[in-house]
Amino acid sequence: MANTSSHMLFFKKLLPSGPIKVFSLKKEKVTIQEAFRNRSEFFVSNSTFKITSVETTDSGLYTLEVFDRNGVHVKTFNVTLDVQESNSSIMNTSWLALLILISVIVVVVVVMVLTVSWWCCCHKRKKKSKNNRGIITGSVK
Repeated sequence: MANTSSHMLFFKKLLPSGPIKVFSLKKEKVTIQEAFRNRSEFFVSNSTFKITSVETTDSGLYTLEVFDRNGVHVKTFNVTLDVQESNSSIMNTSWLALLILISVIVVVVVVMVLTVSWWCCCHKRKKKSKNNRGIITGSVK
């Protein structure tokens, strides 16, 4: 269908509990239901329904019922939508975990280096003070 302005359309998602409305077109007025409103749009000029941000819960069977201006059923279209989790989101999670792991390792290494440096410095001072105990310095007049 090129232009649907003279038709009535009812687009529904079919669930086991019964169909839920996605959008409808009546008298050139598009009504998109709340669950899809902020992330979809319908273009009357070319009969395109676009979901801009699909979710895995959007997967399922959808049906579009088309009626003429007199309310006579013209055609029914069925569409199956299968949304799978994006590999990029899995990769982003893996990279984040790797970044956290590397950060923890760096912090542990820095703490160890600082601890060893502090210990060496303190140990060196103790050794110097032990060696200097027997030496008396001063001037004789």
